[in-house]
Amino acid sequence: MVATMARNIGKFFLIYGAWIVSAALALLDFVLVRQAIMTLVVRFVGKWGRAAAVNFSMVIIGLAWLIAIIFLEAYYREGYSAGLLPRRFGKVTLYMLGIAAVAGLIIQFVV
Repeated sequence: MVATMARNIGKFFLIYGAWIVSAALALLDFVLVRQAIMTLVVRFVGKWGRAAAVNFSMVIIGLAWLIAIIFLEAYYREGYSAGLLPRRFGKVTLYMLGIAAVAGLIIQFVV
C-alpha cells in the first residue's frame, strides 16, 4: 500500500512538475509574442490602430495560453500512462523555445 501511494505521489510530481514548467514557458512565450506584436504594430501600423491591435492581440494570445495549458495537462497525463511523458515534454518544450526564439528575433531586429 505504501509503495502504491509513493508511486502515485511520484506520478503526480512528474506530471504536474512538467506541466508547471510548460506553463511558465508558455507565459514567457505570451510575454515575448505580445512584445513582438507591439514592436510590429509600432513599426507598421498607424497611431490609431495601435491600441486596438495591441489590446486585441493580448486577448487572443491570452486565450491561446489558457487553452494550451488546459490541453497540456491532459496531454501529459495521457503521456505518462503510455510511457511517453519525457518525449512529450521535450517536444512541447522545443516548440515553446522555438516560439520564444522567433519572437525574440522579431523584437531584436524589427526596429
